Amino acid sequence: MSGQSPAPLEVPGEPCKLITAVLQDGGKHLHVSLKKALRAKKAVIRANSTSCLSLSVVALQKTKPGKLPQPTLAHFVEILVPEAEADDVFAFVCDHLGLQELGSGLVFQQAAPFCTPYSLPEGVPEEARAEPSAPAA
Repeated sequence: MSGQSPAPLEVPGEPCKLITAVLQDGGKHLHVSLKKALRAKKAVIRANSTSCLSLSVVALQKTKPGKLPQPTLAHFVEILVPEAEADDVFAFVCDHLGLQELGSGLVFQQAAPFCTPYSLPEGVPEEARAEPSAPAA
Protein backbone atom coordinates (compact mmCIF):
# COMPACT_ATOMS: atom_id res chain seq x y z
CA MET A 1 0.00 0.00 0.00
CA SER A 2 1.43 3.35 -1.01
CA GLY A 3 1.28 6.50 1.12
CA GLN A 4 -0.32 8.52 -1.67
CA SER A 5 -3.90 9.67 -1.38
CA PRO A 6 -6.18 9.29 -4.40
CA ALA A 7 -6.52 12.26 -6.74
CA PRO A 8 -9.49 14.48 -5.91
CA LEU A 9 -12.54 14.03 -8.12
CA GLU A 10 -13.33 16.83 -10.52
CA VAL A 11 -16.83 18.07 -9.78
CA PRO A 12 -18.36 20.16 -12.54
CA GLY A 13 -19.67 23.44 -11.26
CA GLU A 14 -19.97 27.15 -11.69
CA PRO A 15 -20.56 30.28 -9.64
CA CYS A 16 -24.27 30.86 -9.14
CA LYS A 17 -26.75 33.26 -7.60
CA LEU A 18 -29.64 32.41 -5.34
CA ILE A 19 -32.74 34.48 -6.08
CA THR A 20 -35.24 34.46 -3.23
CA ALA A 21 -38.81 35.73 -3.36
CA VAL A 22 -41.39 36.04 -0.59
CA LEU A 23 -44.87 36.24 -2.10
CA GLN A 24 -48.16 37.09 -0.45
CA ASP A 25 -50.57 34.30 -1.40
CA GLY A 26 -53.93 35.99 -1.79
CA GLY A 27 -55.28 32.83 -3.45
CA LYS A 28 -53.36 33.54 -6.68
CA HIS A 29 -50.81 30.71 -6.39
CA LEU A 30 -48.12 32.95 -7.90
CA HIS A 31 -45.40 30.55 -6.77
CA VAL A 32 -46.82 27.85 -9.08
CA SER A 33 -47.14 30.12 -12.12
CA LEU A 34 -43.65 31.53 -11.45
CA LYS A 35 -42.02 28.09 -11.41
CA LYS A 36 -43.87 27.07 -14.59
CA ALA A 37 -42.87 30.30 -16.35
CA LEU A 38 -39.24 29.93 -15.25
CA ARG A 39 -39.10 26.43 -16.70
CA ALA A 40 -40.92 27.30 -19.95
CA LYS A 41 -39.37 30.70 -20.72
CA LYS A 42 -35.97 30.66 -19.01
CA ALA A 43 -35.19 26.89 -18.85
CA VAL A 44 -34.71 27.15 -15.07
CA ILE A 45 -35.14 23.78 -13.35
CA ARG A 46 -33.59 24.58 -9.96
CA ALA A 47 -36.47 26.28 -8.14
CA ASN A 48 -38.54 25.30 -5.13
CA SER A 49 -41.18 26.88 -2.94
CA THR A 50 -42.32 26.52 0.63
CA SER A 51 -45.50 27.77 2.28
CA CYS A 52 -44.98 29.99 5.30
CA LEU A 53 -46.65 32.65 7.42
CA SER A 54 -45.78 36.26 6.71
CA LEU A 55 -45.97 39.33 8.89
CA SER A 56 -45.08 42.71 7.43
CA VAL A 57 -43.60 45.36 9.67
CA VAL A 58 -45.42 47.95 7.57
CA ALA A 59 -48.77 46.13 7.54
CA LEU A 60 -51.69 48.43 6.84
CA GLN A 61 -53.78 46.76 9.54
CA LYS A 62 -54.52 48.75 12.69
CA THR A 63 -53.76 46.89 15.90
CA LYS A 64 -53.78 47.61 19.58
CA PRO A 65 -50.54 49.06 20.95
CA GLY A 66 -48.04 46.30 21.64
CA LYS A 67 -49.92 43.77 19.45
CA LEU A 68 -48.87 42.45 16.05
CA PRO A 69 -51.15 42.16 13.00
CA GLN A 70 -52.46 38.72 12.05
CA PRO A 71 -49.95 36.78 9.90
CA THR A 72 -50.96 35.82 6.36
CA LEU A 73 -50.13 32.86 4.13
CA ALA A 74 -47.10 33.46 1.91
CA HIS A 75 -44.72 31.44 -0.23
CA PHE A 76 -40.95 31.44 -0.01
CA VAL A 77 -39.45 30.71 -3.47
CA GLU A 78 -35.77 29.92 -4.06
CA ILE A 79 -34.29 29.93 -7.55
CA LEU A 80 -30.70 28.87 -8.26
CA VAL A 81 -29.22 30.15 -11.54
CA PRO A 82 -25.76 30.53 -13.08
CA GLU A 83 -24.21 33.89 -12.25
CA ALA A 84 -24.21 34.97 -15.91
CA GLU A 85 -28.01 34.56 -16.13
CA ALA A 86 -28.92 35.94 -12.70
CA ASP A 87 -29.72 39.56 -13.59
CA ASP A 88 -31.94 38.52 -16.51
CA VAL A 89 -33.81 35.94 -14.40
CA PHE A 90 -34.13 38.45 -11.52
CA ALA A 91 -35.75 41.01 -13.85
CA PHE A 92 -38.04 38.29 -15.24
CA VAL A 93 -39.15 37.30 -11.72
CA CYS A 94 -39.89 40.92 -10.74
CA ASP A 95 -41.85 41.49 -13.95
CA HIS A 96 -43.78 38.19 -13.74
CA LEU A 97 -44.80 38.84 -10.14
CA GLY A 98 -45.68 42.51 -10.63
CA LEU A 99 -43.55 43.57 -7.69
CA GLN A 100 -44.00 47.24 -8.52
CA GLU A 101 -47.21 47.29 -6.43
CA LEU A 102 -47.20 47.94 -2.68
CA GLY A 103 -47.48 44.76 -0.61
CA SER A 104 -46.96 42.38 -3.53
CA GLY A 105 -43.85 40.73 -2.14
CA LEU A 106 -40.11 40.86 -1.84
CA VAL A 107 -37.29 39.56 -4.03
CA PHE A 108 -33.51 39.64 -3.58
CA GLN A 109 -30.46 37.83 -4.89
CA GLN A 110 -27.22 36.77 -3.28
CA ALA A 111 -24.10 34.88 -4.26
CA ALA A 112 -24.18 31.10 -4.04
CA PRO A 113 -20.53 30.09 -4.09
CA PHE A 114 -20.85 26.93 -6.17
CA CYS A 115 -23.54 24.90 -7.88
CA THR A 116 -23.47 21.79 -10.01
CA PRO A 117 -25.28 22.03 -13.34
CA TYR A 118 -27.64 19.27 -14.37
CA SER A 119 -30.39 18.81 -16.91
CA LEU A 120 -33.63 16.88 -17.08
CA PRO A 121 -34.03 14.19 -19.71
CA GLU A 122 -36.27 15.04 -22.66
CA GLY A 123 -39.97 14.39 -22.12
CA VAL A 124 -40.04 14.69 -18.33
CA PRO A 125 -43.63 15.72 -17.53
CA GLU A 126 -44.59 18.53 -15.19
CA GLU A 127 -45.02 17.40 -11.59
CA ALA A 128 -48.67 16.71 -10.83
CA ARG A 129 -50.11 18.52 -7.84
CA ALA A 130 -51.65 16.10 -5.36
CA GLU A 131 -55.22 16.91 -4.47
CA PRO A 132 -56.02 16.67 -0.74
CA SER A 133 -57.89 13.48 -0.02
CA ALA A 134 -61.23 13.50 1.76
CA PRO A 135 -61.13 12.22 5.36
CA ALA A 136 -62.37 8.69 5.86
CA ALA A 137 -65.92 8.50 7.20
